[in-house]
Amino acid sequence: MTNDESGPILSPDGMQKWNGQEWAAVEPDDHRIVSPDGTQFWDGQGWVPATPQAPRPGDPVGPFHSNVAAPYPDHGVANSWAWLLALSPIPILGVSVFWESDWTIPLSALLVLAAAQCAYRDHEVLHSAGHTSRAFWLLTLLLYVVGAPAHLINRTRLTRTTVALPIVWFVLMVSGVGIAIWSWSQTEVEIPAMERAIEQELDEAGIVDTSVSCPVDRNYGDGDFVICAVEDVDGGQTEVYLKMLNDGYYEWEYHP
Repeated sequence: MTNDESGPILSPDGMQKWNGQEWAAVEPDDHRIVSPDGTQFWDGQGWVPATPQAPRPGDPVGPFHSNVAAPYPDHGVANSWAWLLALSPIPILGVSVFWESDWTIPLSALLVLAAAQCAYRDHEVLHSAGHTSRAFWLLTLLLYVVGAPAHLINRTRLTRTTVALPIVWFVLMVSGVGIAIWSWSQTEVEIPAMERAIEQELDEAGIVDTSVSCPVDRNYGDGDFVICAVEDVDGGQTEVYLKMLNDGYYEWEYHP
């Protein structure tokens, strides 16, 4: 399918032309350019409607070929904004989960806003490359955990490129949430206060003048067993066995 008056139709990247039967390399005298959406071409003086309905490179050619060609696999679309969005779970989870401060909530909101900005910028990149992308950047701003992956998945579908972008986002998000759950399960224990409480209880039980030392180089999770050393005034060493309970409570047993 060609139009002798208008000249050849070029692929969006300008590297191939449709000669009526197949795509062939562009010759030096083939200077006419087709718009990214395939509806117009430049004839040297202005944009003219593209009459021929030629398939794009890589599309099936045959009697059942549809005039509505699938999006051209554009591997040259810049993806820097998309990668920033894919990596956004790192700062967002790092601040909102692991950084305790009065600025945690506003800074987390600011990071989500930055992620939405990345999605918007990438949306504009896709639009300029001829892809019709839905406004998932707005959903990213309103509901980050839904909008961000939706944009990355939609981008991969449109450009027919690597699926690494949504996969990286999901891996980072799942890993971060898992680490957060584990961190929240660790009981915050004031070890010096716990040691003094055990010494007082030992004193009330008739075991006076003792010094209790519990390990400080570990996390105390619910259900954990901890051994604390007990030293009396004569230098004798005994032990106290602790079992950590919910919300920082514990049970202990003295082993002389």
